[in-house]
Amino acid sequence: AMDAIIEFAERKPPIIRRQAIEAARQIGSKLAAEWLLVMAYGYEDPTTSGEALKALKEVEKKLGISE
Repeated sequence: AMDAIIEFAERKPPIIRRQAIEAARQIGSKLAAEWLLVMAYGYEDPTTSGEALKALKEVEKKLGISE
């Protein structure tokens, strides 16, 4: 499912990307974490990147790769 979400969110406005971030948070897979990392540190909209960082921390915690 994450592959489809990533592909769909590509070149979409921030509101769509934020919805994709929420989907990634719910999926909580390694691929979701990798994509959230890219969105957190490589996306120009500060609101979107901030939401991605929060979601990344939650997913990392679920996966056991964070304190």
